[in-house]
Amino acid sequence: VVADFIEQHNLKIGDSVRFIYR
Repeated sequence: VVADFIEQHNLKIGDSVRFIYR
């Protein structure tokens, strides 16, 4: 469960970084 939560959070962070980088 924790790994899933971390993975989801990482995905959200990656999306945010991508959005900011654009």
